[in-house]
Parts: sequence; C-alpha cells; structure tokens
Amino acid sequence: MSDVEAKLLILQTFILSHFNYCSLVWHFCSREDLRKIEKIQKRALRYVYNDFTSSYSELRCKANKPLLYTQRIKQILIQVYQSTNKISPKYLHDMFKVKTVNHNLRNACLLNQPKFNTVKYGKQTLKYEGPKLWNMLDNNIKEAQSANIFENLIKQWPGISCNCSVCSVCILNNM
Repeated sequence: MSDVEAKLLILQTFILSHFNYCSLVWHFCSREDLRKIEKIQKRALRYVYNDFTSSYSELRCKANKPLLYTQRIKQILIQVYQSTNKISPKYLHDMFKVKTVNHNLRNACLLNQPKFNTVKYGKQTLKYEGPKLWNMLDNNIKEAQSANIFENLIKQWPGISCNCSVCSVCILNNM
C-alpha cells in the first residue's frame, strides 16, 4: 500500500465516516457550516496528495470524491426511493405523495412538493427537499426495479449540475 493509499484510507475511515453518518439529520445546516465541512475535506485531500496549489475540484477529481453536499443529496434520493417503494421504516411510507395528473406526461414519476410557511421549518426539510430532488432525476433512475439497482445508478449519477454561482452546489464547487 502506497503512502497516498494509506492516507486516503485514513481520510475515509476517520474523517469522512463522521460526515457520512446520519447525514440526513444535519444536511440542512447553514450555508456557512456546509462550507466549513467541505473545507475539512479540502484540507484533508491537500494533506493526502501533498498538493497545496490545486483547486478543490481538481483534488476531488484525483481522489474520485464528490462534494460532501452531493453525497448527502444522493442519500436523500435513496431515502425517497425507499419511502415511495415502502421499503423504509413504516413511519416514512407516507412522507412523499405521488403527483396525480389527468393526462399523460413524459415524466410520470413526479412527487408532490409541499408548500412551506418558513424556510427553516418548511423549505429546509426532507419532506420538501426530497420531492424537489426526485423530480429532477431522470426517469430511468427513478424506475429502477430494486433498491440495489437504484443505489448503483445513484452512485454513478454526477449530481446536480449548475453554473449559477449562487446556489450551494456552485459555491461549494468553487471553494
């Protein structure tokens, strides 16, 4: 095992495992906290590769690691799949409602996005964010025949792509 491989193993075991544990619970923290979390991964990757000049995206590319934010989005989508297919805990089965329409649409697997009164207790919740992300997914991923197939497709999914420089994904990508 090379020095870089050993450092990557330590990174995965001792640092990233903490960020991936129960990530759905703390995914909706402030933008500043999200930036701090990504900064820890950035610093760890700099240490692993002894590279203090490359950008964060270049470091993640070297390590084949997505944004931690993207990993949490994938976890949300896995939870939505499990809930809509009734393979999650029973109390989550009714969290997401399938959108009913009177005519045929190309995208038939849409979920209702609930209305919210406040950002903190409405928009920044799994109940709101889950359907929003689910409705952005391609149908071939949503219609996976099993949870294992869905998880494999989600692992290959590149995540949300945007170039607006305002949303969380763009801000975290350009750190």
